Amino acid sequence: MFRSLKIYKEVAIFSNMKILKEKSREYNGKDYHKYKINIPKETLDKSGFHEGDELSAEAKKGEIKLRKK
Repeated sequence: MFRSLKIYKEVAIFSNMKILKEKSREYNGKDYHKYKINIPKETLDKSGFHEGDELSAEAKKGEIKLRKK
């Protein structure tokens, strides 16, 4: 029962995340964009990441893993 509750909490935290598209610049009439993810404070605290940390990313279909460099 406790394990199910823990999984439910994780799902609730992750459901608040969104991918945001932001225009970073325009060059020769073409727009260039950045993509950002808002991470809830609880998730960030749990991860041990802090503002300014350099991260590396590993991507697979349907999944992105972040690690400190």
